[in-house]
Amino acid sequence: MTLDREIIQLGVASLLKGHDHRKLVYKLVSTSFIEVAISFFKKVVEVKLGNDSIDLSWYRQAFIEYEYVKESIAANAGLSDKSITNARGTTRKEVVLHEALSNFDELVSIINSLCDTHSDVEIQLSITFNSVTVQLSLNESLLVINALGMKRKQIAGGIWSSFGKQAETPLLEAMCKIFMVPEEHYESEHRTAVREVDFSLIDSEGNKKKCEIKLTGRGNPEGADSTFARDSDVFIAGTLSETNTKQLNDRGIHWVELMKSHGFLRFGKVLADLNIPHQPLDPECDIDEIIDNTVVEI
Repeated sequence: MTLDREIIQLGVASLLKGHDHRKLVYKLVSTSFIEVAISFFKKVVEVKLGNDSIDLSWYRQAFIEYEYVKESIAANAGLSDKSITNARGTTRKEVVLHEALSNFDELVSIINSLCDTHSDVEIQLSITFNSVTVQLSLNESLLVINALGMKRKQIAGGIWSSFGKQAETPLLEAMCKIFMVPEEHYESEHRTAVREVDFSLIDSEGNKKKCEIKLTGRGNPEGADSTFARDSDVFIAGTLSETNTKQLNDRGIHWVELMKSHGFLRFGKVLADLNIPHQPLDPECDIDEIIDNTVVEI
């Protein structure tokens, strides 16, 4: 998933100012989900109107068997791509379809059983599109609700992953530009299938200093440990616990914690300690204005 340049810029600016970039991502997730939900409801109306079946074959055919997007096939059947990969080791379309149909049949059986058990509960969705209304039974409503829940989970996972990957290099480049690090003293390498450290600072002697960045919050199992495994020299984090900073200090790894008020300013100390050519910021400068002007250029 490729995010708009404006979203990346807003996210980078938010991180540099020490604000919670997660609010931006949450908003993007909600906006994307609502758009997908509306499209899904429209299709439900169209398919339901054109089918006289009193069972769920209309849903099975239109939303699983005849669906051409793999991710939608899985979600519509109440599955995630990750669960299919874990179980089958692949997400080839024929495998996704087979797993989706199998899960759909099991899901319908569960829903029917629960509906019989809770016969005193009535849930009925009414969807109106172009002045035409269709009503879904309890069974149909539960299928649609379940599918929407899975779609939101997929959207959230995709956006969080994409933001993290796509914002990393622009964030580091912006930090270098703010401290006026000459372009020949930092470089960004292309990503490979196996994700490695892809940003380096270059000191006055021409030695490369590897940088690692993690925008996740406290308690993330990868957390600061990832930089130990990759033998990085600099670790840029969204948040760090006291244990993290102690581990980093003990290993001689330079660090910056972004989600503090202008926490990125510690990057100036890192540059000085690593002998990276740069210009310290004027203590009297308007930091937010510098951030805004710099981010526009990335």
